[in-house]
Amino acid sequence: MGNEEFLINTVKSLIITNIYCYEFKKAGYWKNILDTIEPGNNFSLNSYTIIRLAYTEILTPELETLASEAMNEVSIEDPTMYDELGEVLNILRTKIG
Repeated sequence: MGNEEFLINTVKSLIITNIYCYEFKKAGYWKNILDTIEPGNNFSLNSYTIIRLAYTEILTPELETLASEAMNEVSIEDPTMYDELGEVLNILRTKIG
């Protein structure tokens, strides 16, 4: 892994960590940095925010649908990049059924 790839993965990890800590303003800050260092990336704050809400909140049918769509988007990116996220996705898949 080169320095640039390491930097990009670190910034993505910071974004996800901030979302999971409900620090959305900080997540937005790191997303702006990611957009600067990797223009045209398809990293979605919305997908991770929906997954976070579905994981911690009572599921409504609407949130369940959004979470399923978000999980598909995230797994398309790189399902092996974030071990903790993989665990969250597995638990959420069980929760959704």
